[in-house]
Amino acid sequence: MNSLLGSGLKIGPERVVAFLRKMGPTAMKIGQHLALRPDLLPQEYTDALLTLVDRVPPFPWAEAEGVIRAELGRGSADVFAYIERRPVAAGSLAQVHRAKLEDGTEVAVKIQRPGIEAAIAKDVRRIRRIARLLEARGGSFVAAPSELADEIESWLKQELDFRRELENVERMQSLAADSETQRIPLVFRSLSTRRVLVYEFLHGVPVSAVLQEMRRDPAASGPLQRQVDAPAFARNLVRACFTQIFRYQFFHADLHPGNLFILPDNVVAFVDFGLCDELDERVRTNQMRYLAAVYNRDIPRMYKALTEILVPLDASDLEGFRRDFTAETRSLEGRTLADGTATKSPSAQYLSGLARAARRNGFQIPSRIMSIYRALVTAETVAAELGFEDGLRQVGQEFFLELQRDELMSNLFTRESIMQFLANVLNLTRDSPGQINQILTDVADGTLTLRVQVSEAPRVVRTKNQRARLWTLAIVSVSVAVLLTATSLPAVFGISLRWPLTAAMMVLYVWMAYLWRRLK
Repeated sequence: MNSLLGSGLKIGPERVVAFLRKMGPTAMKIGQHLALRPDLLPQEYTDALLTLVDRVPPFPWAEAEGVIRAELGRGSADVFAYIERRPVAAGSLAQVHRAKLEDGTEVAVKIQRPGIEAAIAKDVRRIRRIARLLEARGGSFVAAPSELADEIESWLKQELDFRRELENVERMQSLAADSETQRIPLVFRSLSTRRVLVYEFLHGVPVSAVLQEMRRDPAASGPLQRQVDAPAFARNLVRACFTQIFRYQFFHADLHPGNLFILPDNVVAFVDFGLCDELDERVRTNQMRYLAAVYNRDIPRMYKALTEILVPLDASDLEGFRRDFTAETRSLEGRTLADGTATKSPSAQYLSGLARAARRNGFQIPSRIMSIYRALVTAETVAAELGFEDGLRQVGQEFFLELQRDELMSNLFTRESIMQFLANVLNLTRDSPGQINQILTDVADGTLTLRVQVSEAPRVVRTKNQRARLWTLAIVSVSVAVLLTATSLPAVFGISLRWPLTAAMMVLYVWMAYLWRRLK
């Protein structure tokens, strides 16, 4: 553990994975957690830890039946029309049984392993003792062992409380209900408790099974690989990750391959919502500013945005971080632009390198920012293994262009902006006839007077005014043209705004042509 957290890595990735498998279920869960910590470990280690599939021997049906009866107050025969006694999956924290409700609906019944809370509490105490020993010995750590122990304990406690998972999945299901590329299973609240959770059963291909088949023989195409279009699914996975983070502002934070399924038409199915996180508007704005600079390859803006995201501490080394940032950015350019020989997951390597550089130079990474990076890097790593490399760059550029356009449209056509526009038109319609009538009366009576202060020749003033009008009309016409590129426009009083905007565009062009001619 010291070598993993410190500056020198002495144990190879394969040996680490083998050691964690030997240590048992809790150690494997910790390994899965470390697979989502690219700020602590190089990518070859996180990639190896992603292969840790949480499979342990199932606990007996009698114990599962006992949990159902204790939690629901009835035996399984009184709750389900049918339930398979052999689980379809067994993990260190729970196992899943396939069942049917009385109306024939297929469900997955997730049952917590008896005694697991006490076992985890014991393992956490052991981890804390090891953390204290490591810190007492001293040494250089990327992250303090006690900090990591706190994080692991919090993570395991979240996964143990199925009521939290119930709230997470209901929220995500509501947000993604209209999505065509991701699927969130329904959850049955009336049959779910702190230790039992009943989901809609999804018929799909586990991503973990596809990856295992690919790793066994990379040159061959196995039966699972022939069932799916792995690169197309991987693209949808990366896009779903971006969508959850930046559109829903609530996202699945444990994108381990065991929690992902491939449905028909390459739809991404998510399961196991014990770990989810949300994004507040301030963090979202800062993060979008940084990623926009990344996709535009604007290095000064990237550095400025990144320093606004990180939290400086007393021991922070700004110059050291600037040097490391420059080195990482040049490394990214070399991997992706030099001769077209891009390495595996260059964007993931870059984000991971920046996270480690920040920690190395004494900057704190806000927990939600780290959660975002974990989700994005894990999604890209899984996508790369499925044959879709550099997904963060490819999908991210398309996604953020669409997101910025959609947000521009939504801000222009909010209820408040439309009501303000209509109020201005109403005021103009109400006040203009009276004002024009007064002007005409003054002209007829010969009493019209204008107060003018002239500091330049009249011809120069007219020319400047015409140029100003021409610039204003040009800016307005560009704005109208941008609006007309939208695939759909809202309707006001049952009339689409496309026709009024098109007419306005024609008027603007005629007016600009007239002013341009007068300037000659």
